[in-house]
Amino acid sequence: YIQAIRQVRPNGPYYLGGFSFGGFVAYEMARQLATQGQEVALLAILDTQAGAAPGFRQGLSQWQVLRYRARSTFERTRYNLGILRQLPPGERLAYTRRKPQQPSLREVIMGDVQDEQVPEHLRGVIEANLAALKNYVPKAYPGRVTLFKSKDHGGGVYYGWNELAARGVEIFEVPGNHRGIVQEPNVRILAEQLQACIDRTLLEK
Repeated sequence: YIQAIRQVRPNGPYYLGGFSFGGFVAYEMARQLATQGQEVALLAILDTQAGAAPGFRQGLSQWQVLRYRARSTFERTRYNLGILRQLPPGERLAYTRRKPQQPSLREVIMGDVQDEQVPEHLRGVIEANLAALKNYVPKAYPGRVTLFKSKDHGGGVYYGWNELAARGVEIFEVPGNHRGIVQEPNVRILAEQLQACIDRTLLEK
């Protein structure tokens, strides 16, 4: 992908973005471009959970792993408390007894899309993405991650990106579930947020 875009635009600034599994691709592209001395003006990650990658902790120091665990615990607790406040009193005990489920790799890539909903010609691509993600170890990125999160998908605040991005994580929330943020009517809100980020970076030039 980097080779392809540099044939069209040899030098930055680059505006990169990826949804779901594509968020990992965009992140790695930004990281490699940065090591090549290229400017990445915007790295937009659309509802991708860095912490769900099997190799996520392999790229962190022991201190970063401890910090990630502490932050994740705090984020999940705050997230769950928010849900409990919205539930009727009679449903709160049942909710607290539910065990948190770590998303599978397939869920990380496909979100709430079921296997039978995937066209035949895309299934090979999904299997290739799964194999790639199993072997991927995210490394530190010197820039900033702009994270667009679905309000109804998963817990946590930063999804682990704050352990990787040296300039921090900027968060925008989009109504809907994982797939719903790129569908009407929620995609209009996502588009407005993304456009505002692009416009801001252009003003900073």
